[in-house]
Amino acid sequence: MQPKIFIETYGCTQNKGDSEIIKYLLKEFLVDSVDKADIVIVNTCGVKGQTEKKIVERISLLLNNKKVIVSGCLPKINLNVIDKNVSGIIGPHDIDRIQ
Repeated sequence: MQPKIFIETYGCTQNKGDSEIIKYLLKEFLVDSVDKADIVIVNTCGVKGQTEKKIVERISLLLNNKKVIVSGCLPKINLNVIDKNVSGIIGPHDIDRIQ
């Protein structure tokens, strides 16, 4: 069975651009809503504390019924805040490995 993937993006223009690259690489697996997804890729930002808190809370909520992959700079800046139950972590310079 083919996975159904949804991408959520938080942060800067660079993150938005990275999410577009991820969408291109995974286009055959994308769905248009988080409700339809088996896997959610959360493309994160860790520059602002308020954004970091929002992302951490969102990841915890998603883990209740989805597989979650965390990408972006938050894991590089503050890996300790990422829930240990996520299915994967992709750094900002590794998005080409997502295939």
